[in-house]
Amino acid sequence: YDMDNRLNYFIARSVFAEEKFKYKNPPVSKNVIMFENQINWNEPITLVEGVFDAVFVDGISVLGNVVTPEQAHLIDKLNKRVILCPDRDDPGKELIDQAVDLGWEVSFPPWHPDVKDAADAVERYGRLLTVKSIVDFATNNKVKIRVQSKML
Repeated sequence: YDMDNRLNYFIARSVFAEEKFKYKNPPVSKNVIMFENQINWNEPITLVEGVFDAVFVDGISVLGNVVTPEQAHLIDKLNKRVILCPDRDDPGKELIDQAVDLGWEVSFPPWHPDVKDAADAVERYGRLLTVKSIVDFATNNKVKIRVQSKML
């Protein structure tokens, strides 16, 4: 909702396995989901791929596995520490490369192999432990990030 209490964005997820589309988005463009929550926030920004990941860790979502130049500009304008917590799959590797190029940190918490993203981690470990592990295992060491991303 916006400041006038008007709906300005929504997202829905299908619960049926046979559905062609997993998510239903409105026909409007939204650059970074949950961005508004970060403006007056003094903590690091946790950047994730999915909307539900962002909601569960009070982070922001780029709605996929790439960050657009517009999204990168908006995030960098906040002048805060940015920690990418990518999904644990091959498509997330492009986002990792972009984060390295943008000078952002990347986190590879030692979660159970069944945990594929931040939302799964919150379900398994709880919000507090998940967020703490994301921050604790963040690094800006390019070599370490490249090695860890090959293990996804």
